Amino acid sequence: MVRMQWLFIVALTAVVLSEAKFHRKDKYNLKLNGNGKPTNEWTFIDDEGETCGKPGKFSEKEEQMLHQRKKLQRELPFTAYLVKRLRHEYEPICMATILPDADDDSSSILLTLTTCIESGAELTHYKVYTGSRFPIPKNQSSDLYEIEEVAVDKNSPNLKYPNAMVVRVAEPIPITQKQQPICLPKPNEELPENSECILSVIRTSGKQTPYLVDVQSKSNTYCKQMPRETVLIDKKMEICGLDYRDGAFIARGGSLICKNKEGKWTQRERLQNSRESTA
Repeated sequence: MVRMQWLFIVALTAVVLSEAKFHRKDKYNLKLNGNGKPTNEWTFIDDEGETCGKPGKFSEKEEQMLHQRKKLQRELPFTAYLVKRLRHEYEPICMATILPDADDDSSSILLTLTTCIESGAELTHYKVYTGSRFPIPKNQSSDLYEIEEVAVDKNSPNLKYPNAMVVRVAEPIPITQKQQPICLPKPNEELPENSECILSVIRTSGKQTPYLVDVQSKSNTYCKQMPRETVLIDKKMEICGLDYRDGAFIARGGSLICKNKEGKWTQRERLQNSRESTA
């Protein structure tokens, strides 16, 4: 089997998103559309029994396809697209991740980047798309979800960095085999020393492709020695040594999803951008 280059995490300081479900209560104040006005308040509570991070086991063939960045026969259930209306069509702008909600049967909450929606005044131009066909069919309205509000608060327990944006859709996304929430890591949970992770990659067609990578912790200076492309996660963390193929590139707003010690897939970070290594 052709194995791709190893990926390395420079500093093991991944963004810690508390393992939680979202409940509409009165503890943490989030801001609507970045305009400083308080929206309805959310709080986050732990729930050890939640169903999340279970895409099913990968067959040996599927793992080969992921490592070789070939198309899987099935879509990963955690991701959706943030799309924007341009004239009469919707085009993908960023990736988003479905999060556990208070309801076990559906979720209205997704996570993406603050830079993915340019202005709160243009919120009506954006929707969440859970389908897999591109270009997006005009009559596929059942896979397009209106966005009710977005919220950013770097001081809340789930959003340690200000680049993360919570998106709430007007109609809940049903939880099915094809659509499931991703787990969120427990507070202070470290990434295992040798981890299997999935990186969100966008193909030249505009469609997201999951990309299985192996991750090891290395010194902070390791990425500087790598001649290939690196991905900056935040000021203290990046992955390096990417071996790109098939005309694909990192998905803006995509996820770094890794297995935890219990074998569940958990979201470790959002992908902001990529840059060429200067080493």
